[in-house]
Amino acid sequence: MVYLPPPQLAGNKPSYLEAYNRILSAHRRSPLSSASSVIVLVAPNVDALSAARMLATLFKQDDVAYRIIPVAGRDGVEGVKDELATNPDVSLNQFTFLRLLTKV
Repeated sequence: MVYLPPPQLAGNKPSYLEAYNRILSAHRRSPLSSASSVIVLVAPNVDALSAARMLATLFKQDDVAYRIIPVAGRDGVEGVKDELATNPDVSLNQFTFLRLLTKV
């Protein structure tokens, strides 16, 4: 698992701001291809859904095409990944799994 800290705590490690900027630059390099679409896999819990809504707001403000897919567990992620990999209309250039950790 990779931890992306906020910019002020990142030091010399990549921050979530840098990760978001990489998504934006990939979208802007090829805005009319399927590589420019962002697919967000979201766990069906309150924290993940809230984070997805915030991310969706950012994508809308930056005119990024996106799709949110709910997944439950590792099997759900693997199923979506396999489905997307076999779809001829979709080109997976990068597959990144984002997970929100919370303490109970």
